Amino acid sequence: MQFINIELRGSNINGKGFERICRSIIPDAKTLIAQWNAIGGVVSALCDLLMNPLYQLQLVDLKNNRIQADHYTRIFQMLKQNTKLQSLNLKWNEIGEKGAQYLLEGLNVNRNLKFLDISQLNWNQRIIKKYLSTYKTITKTAATITNIPDRSIKKNDVIRVAQLKEQIEQELRQNRLMNEELTNRINSLRQEILSKEQDVGMAKRHLSLKQNTLKLKDNLMNLVKLVIIDNKNQRMNMLLKQTYFSIRK
Repeated sequence: MQFINIELRGSNINGKGFERICRSIIPDAKTLIAQWNAIGGVVSALCDLLMNPLYQLQLVDLKNNRIQADHYTRIFQMLKQNTKLQSLNLKWNEIGEKGAQYLLEGLNVNRNLKFLDISQLNWNQRIIKKYLSTYKTITKTAATITNIPDRSIKKNDVIRVAQLKEQIEQELRQNRLMNEELTNRINSLRQEILSKEQDVGMAKRHLSLKQNTLKLKDNLMNLVKLVIIDNKNQRMNMLLKQTYFSIRK
């Protein structure tokens, strides 16, 4: 089965499990919610996928996934190349000064990201100001960065983020309804298949019983014929013949 919207929230997924999941994601997939797992450095597998121009993922949520500072090198490379991703949530991971540099370098190039949550990443305002001043064009990025004291964010950006969040939530609600409808349909088909299997089983048993009855009938007729041939008593033969013709019916 191929999924467009993937929900893996709080599924206790480790790095190896997430790597297998990444290999199974289809190019047409739009959203990946994988928050509250233990992906760690295997985020690189997802970054490889996001750097493939065939893939259409627009929303990725990796909140609280044990992503460390060194892992942001791949995220940086992905942000430089990806042109489809619009929303990225990295909240409650580790980043530090080194990771912040990688991330902001990626944002300095990326012009497609609309929403980025990098709150609670174990970094401070000093780091942010340092790299925002280093990369002058960072304020030109399309991304609205949440929970950062950046006064350049305008009212229209906030409205756009709210609209995007509502759109995403609406799509997720529709996806849940579609999944419920699909589950109900699958359960209905299972019941129908079970009923058909029971009917087939009964038909097989009936056919087997009928075949056994016919076989028994043939054997009995043959026995009666033999008795008629060997028996010299006319009256007995008459009764046996009546029995024979009765069996034939």
